[in-house]
Amino acid sequence: MDTAGDIFVVFDGKPQMTPPAAAVPAPALATGPGAARISPRIIWTMRCLCLLALSVSAYLVWVALTSSPVYGCGGEVFDCGHVLSSGWSKWFGIPVSVPAFALYASLLSVLSFMRTNAPPRLLFHGWQMMTAGAVAAGTAALWFIGLQIFAVGRVCIYCVAAHLCGLALATLMLWIRPLGRRQTGLMCSVGLLAAFSLIGGQLLTPAEPTWVVERFDQFNPSGQSNPSGQLNPAESSALGDELVPAAVFGAPDDAVFGAPDDVAEPDVFAPPQSDTASADSSRTPADSPDAGSPAPGGSAADVAASLLILLPAGQPFIDRLLFQNPGDTKTGPSESADHSDSGTPADTRTSADTGTPEEAAPQPAEPRIISAAGDKFRLNIRQWPLLGNPEAKYVFVEMFDYTCPHCRNTHLAIKQAFRRYGGDLAVVALVVPLHPNCNKASRSGNSQNADSCELARLAVAVWRVRPADFMSYHDWMFEGGRNRTAAEARKHAEMLVCAEQLQNELARRTVGEYISRHVELYQKVGSGSVPKLLFPRSVMTGEVSSATALTQMIEREIITR
Repeated sequence: MDTAGDIFVVFDGKPQMTPPAAAVPAPALATGPGAARISPRIIWTMRCLCLLALSVSAYLVWVALTSSPVYGCGGEVFDCGHVLSSGWSKWFGIPVSVPAFALYASLLSVLSFMRTNAPPRLLFHGWQMMTAGAVAAGTAALWFIGLQIFAVGRVCIYCVAAHLCGLALATLMLWIRPLGRRQTGLMCSVGLLAAFSLIGGQLLTPAEPTWVVERFDQFNPSGQSNPSGQLNPAESSALGDELVPAAVFGAPDDAVFGAPDDVAEPDVFAPPQSDTASADSSRTPADSPDAGSPAPGGSAADVAASLLILLPAGQPFIDRLLFQNPGDTKTGPSESADHSDSGTPADTRTSADTGTPEEAAPQPAEPRIISAAGDKFRLNIRQWPLLGNPEAKYVFVEMFDYTCPHCRNTHLAIKQAFRRYGGDLAVVALVVPLHPNCNKASRSGNSQNADSCELARLAVAVWRVRPADFMSYHDWMFEGGRNRTAAEARKHAEMLVCAEQLQNELARRTVGEYISRHVELYQKVGSGSVPKLLFPRSVMTGEVSSATALTQMIEREIITR
């Protein structure tokens, strides 16, 4: 017998033969291409794929943890902000980019040891981890790409980039199969189990709210409930200096955050000239930019137009005063006699010398001041764009952008709230365009909100020219399931108000000043995401697509206070 290379040992007095230690087989990389046969180019390709996916995942983790806008990803289809704030973007409350970052970091670490001259046992365990991890990454990539297309309806280019890296990595591993069919199948089962754990967790975990609520403690000097958040003069004075002196804006007397200065110009809220109204050719309208000197009776027109600022319901009176024929009315209320005893309405006066009926001048409406966001600021709602009745019991403030899909979904919930409360609800609608051209606090300028500044200007102009039609225009801007273009919005605005009046309003500086004030208020409540719903003692930030959640918030924050 040839015993060369054999080693004899004595055990219980009997010699035993054992092979040398070098002859003990290492874990086999078995059939198929072995570890030694895998091209270094393939290994480097895997490393590059893992590094790219790791970099993208790290950026998405930073975005999720800091709530920062995603750079260069905004539009009707590619909208990273919408995807990353959807209910599918987290797993048990953790952003899915966090486990993705951990997975690709682990795979990149394993690949750093994968060399052709590495010990066989190290290669064996390394390819086990690579196979399971690559299959998990590829399966999760298919899941999340499908969610973006079929469930979310938007696509995040950063997410897709990371998912494509995972799919490519899984494809390479299944092609080379360094462990052979049996071991590869076993490791694929482990990877599928990990991916299904992620998918199952998302399916079983209740959807998290897409909004956050920040609450404030508000000082109430009267000690009584104040459902609407409206402040009486005594409370306004008491709160002005004691609560947050640095956060109170506007005139010193009333401590109210004021509308732009020229809101009190006589011609600002002049009603649109009706098609049937005919002015005397020798009279220049008081609000005409070409008027070189006031027309006869101009003082009365100025006073009437000023009253209309405070009481839009006086529009019919102003129409008659500004566009009446000469000689229709010659005397004012001070020269008229009351004829209520002869059947004339009590609010109708008759000229003393002509007997012509004349309406009494409307009384100025009292300011309606509300507090918002824990009294960070107060507004006279008669001076700001308003949806609903200015005399409504319950009022809150909304900050939004017409190019924001989250604002569009929140608008649907607000419409449901209007159906529930009717005339008891009103919303101060502060449009906050998110493009840096008109909002220095925004860094998310992209193709999606390229028209946001012009859309905001058109909305404010429509409100100023014809306040009664502002709500219908506001609803139209959010309808259609997509962003309105500036051209479409301009055309629709001209259907509500005449093109000349709209152009004149847009040419004034007041429209731009309103938007600047909206942005200033947006900064005072922390900037960041929109929509923002501001109640007397809280701020609700983020998409509120549930009408039930919104009505519960109104009940808790306004009605029950």
